[in-house]
Amino acid sequence: MRIRVLLVTLCFGRCAANWEQWWTYDGISGPDFWGLLNPDWHLCSRGRAQSPIDLDPQQLLFDPKLRPFIMNPVKVSGTLLNTGHDIVLKLNDTLSPKINITGGPLAYQYTLSEVHIHYGNHDELGSEHTIAGKRFPAEIQFLGYNAELHSNLSEAIELRESSGLVAISVLLQLGNTSHSEFRHITSQLHKITYRDQETPLEDFEIERLLPSTEEYMTYSGSLSQPGCVESVRWIVMNKALQVSKQQLYLLRKLMQGDQDNPKAPLWNNVRPLQALNNRVVYTNIDFKRSKDSRCPTMQKNMYYTANPRNFQDDLTMY
Repeated sequence: MRIRVLLVTLCFGRCAANWEQWWTYDGISGPDFWGLLNPDWHLCSRGRAQSPIDLDPQQLLFDPKLRPFIMNPVKVSGTLLNTGHDIVLKLNDTLSPKINITGGPLAYQYTLSEVHIHYGNHDELGSEHTIAGKRFPAEIQFLGYNAELHSNLSEAIELRESSGLVAISVLLQLGNTSHSEFRHITSQLHKITYRDQETPLEDFEIERLLPSTEEYMTYSGSLSQPGCVESVRWIVMNKALQVSKQQLYLLRKLMQGDQDNPKAPLWNNVRPLQALNNRVVYTNIDFKRSKDSRCPTMQKNMYYTANPRNFQDDLTMY
C-alpha cells in the first residue's frame, strides 16, 4: 500500500494538469486514490454521504408524503460521447424546451443536463447501486441541476450546495427483446468506439427510458465520479428497464482509449459501494397496502419489506 500511495504522489505532479482524464476505475488511479489525485476531490476519500450505496429492503423507511416525480415529455437533441470513463449523452442546453424534473422528494425545479451509462463485462456486474446486494448488468443515471439556483450543471457542481443536483437511477435487466428507446443510443455506439469520439443524437424522448412505475427509493448522496460532491438527491426507480443481450453486447465493445491506443474495454466503470453512515433511505412504496402488483419488481419473485414507521418530522427532504 505504501508503494502504491507513493506512485500516486509522484504522478500527481506530472499529471495534475490532466487529472480529468487520468483517473480510472482500477489500479493506482482508481476509486481508492481519487481523493489523492486532486485536492478538490477530497470528498472521494473523506466524504460521509457518498454514492453509490446498497439499497437494503429491510432499512427502507416509508414516507407517505412522497409523491411521484414528473419529468416533462419533450423531444430533445444532444451529443453522445465516449469520455473514456463512461458513455454520456449531453443535452443541448441552448435549445428549448428543456426537460424539467419536479415533485417527488424535490422542493425545487431541476433541469436534466446529462445521461450517464455504467455497465459491466457480464450480467452480474454493471450497476453502481445494488438492491439487497444484487448488481444488475447496467445502470442509467439522469443528472440534472437546480434550475432555480443555478444556470447550468457545471455551476451547480462547483458551488456544492446541498440541493444543487438530482440524479435518477434506472437499473437495466436482461430481457427477451430490445428496448426501443434505448436502441436510439445503442444503434449509435459504433460511432463512439474510442475515447473522445462523439455523435449527435436527435429527437430523443428521454422520459421513455424511465420504467413504468411511480415507485422509487430516495436518499441524500454524491456524484459517483470525481470530485464526489455531496449535493445529490438520488432517486432510484423501483423497476428495472428490460434490454436485450445484443444491446448489452454493443456497450461492451467500447474502449477506454483512442483509436491509436485503445487501452482496455470501457466496461466495469463502477465505483465500489459506499458506507451509508446513518443516512436514511426513504421510499414511497406502501408495503402494507398490497402484496401483489404493487410489490417491487427489481427482481422476479423477490418481495421486499420495509420499515413501516413513517419518517420523522424533523428529518427534512430536499
